[in-house]
Amino acid sequence: KRKELKEMLRRRRYFTRRLKLKSADQFEVLLALIDVKVVLRVLKTARLNEEQLHWCEQKINKLRVDKDKIQRDSCPLFYPCR
Repeated sequence: KRKELKEMLRRRRYFTRRLKLKSADQFEVLLALIDVKVVLRVLKTARLNEEQLHWCEQKINKLRVDKDKIQRDSCPLFYPCR
């Protein structure tokens, strides 16, 4: 998903020069990239329990990338602290 998001961002930058995109679209791309980075950092931790792994799965499942559209569930998923 990370590669798809970056490729979409590149395409949007190209079209942004020709057409002004809504700032909301750019904001959604930014938030989606942040979500992916957070999940990657959690997965790289030395000790990962089932609860944290389940959180990562839920976080990624709430992010959908279709061709040129991003669907992101805006309700927050709080990271399990245990």
